[in-house]
Amino acid sequence: MYPKPNLFSMNSPKLTVMPVVSGALFENDTKFIKGIYELFSNSLVIKDHPEKRIDSLEKAEEWILQTILTSIVKLGQAYVIKENDDDRFIGVIEVIFYERIGDERKFVYRNDFPFLEGCCEIEFWLHPDYWNDGIMTLILHQFVSNLLKTEAVGVVATVLNSNEPSLRVLEKLKFKYITSLVRPNGAVYVHLGKM
Repeated sequence: MYPKPNLFSMNSPKLTVMPVVSGALFENDTKFIKGIYELFSNSLVIKDHPEKRIDSLEKAEEWILQTILTSIVKLGQAYVIKENDDDRFIGVIEVIFYERIGDERKFVYRNDFPFLEGCCEIEFWLHPDYWNDGIMTLILHQFVSNLLKTEAVGVVATVLNSNEPSLRVLEKLKFKYITSLVRPNGAVYVHLGKM
């Protein structure tokens, strides 16, 4: 049984977490577009990933449409975190959980480490206004629990060794160090996993 596109949703008095699955839901939603722009234009959020920078509302809309296309085609699903009091989009979680091989979908780790076969990967971003409140730890705890109930044999997260906030979140979730990968620019990415 392969995972459903909506592996996770949450609706609490303070937060809503929902999948980005339909262009009809969001493509004309100016608050959502503005939220994605504010998140990925924030220098603290993208300092370790400058390639994620979104520098206009048009680019934010392109990101939304590309994310929807990616979820439909094969690789995974993006989820948005909305703060209900301010009706503000404050974060994104992406899950890469399978690739399509013919008619079959198979869990693979995209960096092709053979010992991680069968794992899925998570990436996450949260606006700095909401750091140190336990929001991402709470959400990812439920998220990872749901992922481990699917065919995934484990969940992997790859973060820069200098990204202390993300490393703290993953340590709280009992992710363990697997290996490091040094990029040509000298960046050291740490692979952490929970099996």
